[in-house]
Amino acid sequence: ITKTETSVASVHFPITGIQQLDQKIKNTIFYIQKQFSYHSKPQLSLKGTSELNVDYEFWKVNQRYYNIVLTSFITSPSLSHPINEVHTFVYDKEKNKFLTIEEIATISFGSLKQALIQQEKNCIIFSSLENTLQEKNREHLKFTFSDHAITFYFNPSSIAPSSCGIITYKMPCTNFKISIQKEERIKNTFQF
Repeated sequence: ITKTETSVASVHFPITGIQQLDQKIKNTIFYIQKQFSYHSKPQLSLKGTSELNVDYEFWKVNQRYYNIVLTSFITSPSLSHPINEVHTFVYDKEKNKFLTIEEIATISFGSLKQALIQQEKNCIIFSSLENTLQEKNREHLKFTFSDHAITFYFNPSSIAPSSCGIITYKMPCTNFKISIQKEERIKNTFQF
């Protein structure tokens, strides 16, 4: 937590003890802080205070698969609207690698597309949704999973106008390619 005359920043993130995962989280935090530093320069923040908030959710499945969701929110007088983003990390501790959606489960992307259109019928930009769910772009999908579902996250402007915010969709899943027994939620240790 830092505070200056023109800005305030509150950044919370987990440290897992897994070097590769912790480094990727730190790189993402560095990127977010760099973005905030640019928008909170005193000459850009003419009047008012710039603010950065980063928080996280963290849970394990089978004590093997780590799911981390980082959410960031930047507001500044220099911005026409806040920057709100989500970053996800799904890591297999036994194989020491980040996992893609195709390694976790068999997904019907046609069903996912229809569900998103139904859930967000007033927001979806169809061409953006089509592009995001194309096979060549699926490795960039933001997702996490539990013992019964996969949750997809879409940043503002990725499949809908930025005014719709972060869009999430929790898709029930029975077609897992990995063995899943239980999940363990780990509370954010920071108390508000």
